[in-house]
Order: sequence, then C-alpha cells, then structure tokens
Amino acid sequence: MNATGIHIDPSIGEVFELLHRMASCRTLDPFQWMAREAIQKLRDYENRVAEVSSMRDSREASTEDRQHGR
Repeated sequence: MNATGIHIDPSIGEVFELLHRMASCRTLDPFQWMAREAIQKLRDYENRVAEVSSMRDSREASTEDRQHGR
C-alpha cells in the first residue's frame, strides 16, 4: 500500500506507510525498526515545520517593523 500521494507532505505519507506495515508485522524486530523510522520521520517533519514557522514569524515581524518605521 503506497498512500504517499494523498498527503500534503511526503514525510507524512512515509509514516502512514510504515504504520500500515507495522499493523501487519508478525515479529517484533521489524515492528521496532519501523516504529523507530516512523518516529524519526515525524521528528524531522516537526523540525521542518518549526523552522518554516520561525522563518515566517521573523519575516512578519520584520515587515511589521518596517511598516511602523522601526
């Protein structure tokens, strides 16, 4: 099952895929490996979102400062 096309970010699609594979795991080792991969992908995604948000906030603050002659 490859559901990456329906997600706005490819990382979320990859996590979705890992979760589906984990649901059908019969042994612990691959389940744990996929869980670690999914967690890392979510951390990477959160870091990217936080970075973009921070850049946007800085840009908005700079624009506001210019508008108010600061």
